[in-house]
Amino acid sequence: MHVPGWYPDPSVPGQERWWGGQSFTAHVRPSPAGAPAAAPAATAVAAMPTAPPVCTNLAPAPLTWSADHAQRLSDVPTDLASGRNPRATAALVLGILSVFGFWIGAILGIVLGVQGLSRAGAYAAAGHPAFGRTKSVWALVLSGVGVLVSVAIIAAAL
Repeated sequence: MHVPGWYPDPSVPGQERWWGGQSFTAHVRPSPAGAPAAAPAATAVAAMPTAPPVCTNLAPAPLTWSADHAQRLSDVPTDLASGRNPRATAALVLGILSVFGFWIGAILGIVLGVQGLSRAGAYAAAGHPAFGRTKSVWALVLSGVGVLVSVAIIAAAL
């Protein structure tokens, strides 16, 4: 299995395309300054293997946040390789449960939703797709609704 990352686009010189681990995605960006230009499209496509070479430099761009925040994001390379944001997924599940009056799910959904958004922002800042951003936003919305439902249930019980 090849490592997800930015590789020279085989069809467009001077452009990089995101390799998701299985195939190239629609995400593109200009090649960094000083990077070698890609071969002409016909040559590049013919010479391009079904998967790009393995990149050993998976470290994201240096973060300017606190050491504590950087420690919490220590599993970013693992998440990038899997294409997931587990905190965003957990937040969404808890947000859905919170709509049915699970008040602890509402609180945890908000906490994990904020962490999922933070992680998605870290991915984007490092030049990767922002995995989990949409899930985190939906989790926050549903958890907010869950808080309102829980307050209504408690108010009705009084």
